[in-house]
Amino acid sequence: ALLSVGDMSRMLGDFPRAKDSYADAITLAGQVGDKVIRADAVMGLGLSVRALGDWQRALRLFAEARRIYRKTSDRDGLAFACWAEGGAYRIGGKLRNAMDSFESSQTIFRSLGTNVDNKKGQAYCRCGLGGVSRVAGLFGDSMDYYTSANRMLSSLKDRFGVAYSHCGMGNALRMRGRYEDALRHLRRAERLYQTIGDIVSYSSTLWSLGMVHLMEGRLRWAEYY
Repeated sequence: ALLSVGDMSRMLGDFPRAKDSYADAITLAGQVGDKVIRADAVMGLGLSVRALGDWQRALRLFAEARRIYRKTSDRDGLAFACWAEGGAYRIGGKLRNAMDSFESSQTIFRSLGTNVDNKKGQAYCRCGLGGVSRVAGLFGDSMDYYTSANRMLSSLKDRFGVAYSHCGMGNALRMRGRYEDALRHLRRAERLYQTIGDIVSYSSTLWSLGMVHLMEGRLRWAEYY
């Protein structure tokens, strides 16, 4: 139950509450000797501190979870940990490490089969690769990764993933100077995030919309967003 409270709090952007729930779950899992729940709670704690900017602590937590996943032969968990590491490395500006982590995660997800969760895992890796590519200045690659992820996640009816990929496509187009196309994708992401209630991703999308208007010289709209 604590693990689930942590997951829901994190998805809604309440990272302090998520941290507390995951920490309590780690303590209880240790008391009863449940390695699976402990690893998942450590991952959740890592994702929460990563969201709060402490990417170095997040990497240490992900490494701890990976050790447990290896010992318990949990390849799904291992793939997820590699994906999470990619995001932490990206925040820290270590783009080559981030790319390697996302590619490793994608490889593991592919090896696990073609069920829905594994397909989603591959798609989220492509979103991660799209983000790293954009930061690295590879805007064409970024657009390709996000576009393929969007197709996969749309077919799987993953609303958060569809929003995530539309936001990524919008930002890739923004960086290539295709502002009207960028607005179209960013507005789709804006509507979906608002519907889901993800205030963190929603606010990030508003920032991107503001930047597009700023680049177009629409200063009042930029200020509004």
